[in-house]
Amino acid sequence: MRRGPGRLRGRVKAEAMRYRWAYVFFVLLSLLDLSLTCFILDGRMGREVNPIAELIVSRYDLFGLIIFKLSMVALIILLCETIGRQRDDLGRLVSRLAAGMTAVPVVLAAFQLIAFTQ
Repeated sequence: MRRGPGRLRGRVKAEAMRYRWAYVFFVLLSLLDLSLTCFILDGRMGREVNPIAELIVSRYDLFGLIIFKLSMVALIILLCETIGRQRDDLGRLVSRLAAGMTAVPVVLAAFQLIAFTQ
């Protein structure tokens, strides 16, 4: 097979992800948010505050919530990559905002668990 720019042993060479460390924190925080949410909902210690996620929980239970939250993570990473190809500074900002905003429900859920156990 012909080799040329953007080709590697017959395959198209993939570009590296642009904001890897922001994604690492975003994915870790999202998984922590998902774990805490499932723990709180399963133990009947609270309810989902996000109205879209609440609708999904009411219709599809926790499995639906897991699929919803993980697909949102994938969508946001794809969005950051797409934005970053046009404007690197804006893509970096969006990836960092996504990670930072995901920390908010994690902190609130942790406080909720502390308050519930006392």
